[in-house]
Amino acid sequence: MHDLRTKGPWSDDEDRLLRKFIKEYNSDYKKIEGAMNYKRDSKQIRERWVRHLDPKIDHSPITEEEGAQIMLLAVSLKRQWTRIAEHLPGRSDRMIKNYYSQKKPPKASPKDNKMDLKFVMN
Repeated sequence: MHDLRTKGPWSDDEDRLLRKFIKEYNSDYKKIEGAMNYKRDSKQIRERWVRHLDPKIDHSPITEEEGAQIMLLAVSLKRQWTRIAEHLPGRSDRMIKNYYSQKKPPKASPKDNKMDLKFVMN
């Protein structure tokens, strides 16, 4: 069966409906999917809300203080982005993951772990 769900950019009308249904159904994305006549699936709905429309999300650049906290929590919470986001109100798990991916120290190559024998022998 052909999937009739909409793909691609969201229209202003879809955004308006999503805001309305969030007020009505909170974060029950399955109910919202039905209310939107299954034109978008629950994953699309959640992602649109969390990444673009939720007024609680702060879309400004991550501060140095937040960045330091992300780097520490990434180690202590083993890069569990959703759990880390609980410590940074207004920041989504995806924002945190993207920040970490851009700022993490590069992995040491196997060559970096070996002593340079030329240097040692001279």
